[in-house]
Amino acid sequence: MVGMPLQWHRRHAITLSSSLPDNPEDMLLVIQAMKDLVEGFLMTAPEETIAGNVLPFAGKA
Repeated sequence: MVGMPLQWHRRHAITLSSSLPDNPEDMLLVIQAMKDLVEGFLMTAPEETIAGNVLPFAGKA
């Protein structure tokens, strides 16, 4: 996002920052790990499921 954050972005940032470690270096490491999680996992397209890797979940009838 370019420009100033929206108000709800700021509120979420304040909420998340309350859970960060006290040490600024550790804070930045946690923030980088969160960014990596979002960019590397949450924003990627899911891989096609291979039928051999799927186990059926069925209860007793």
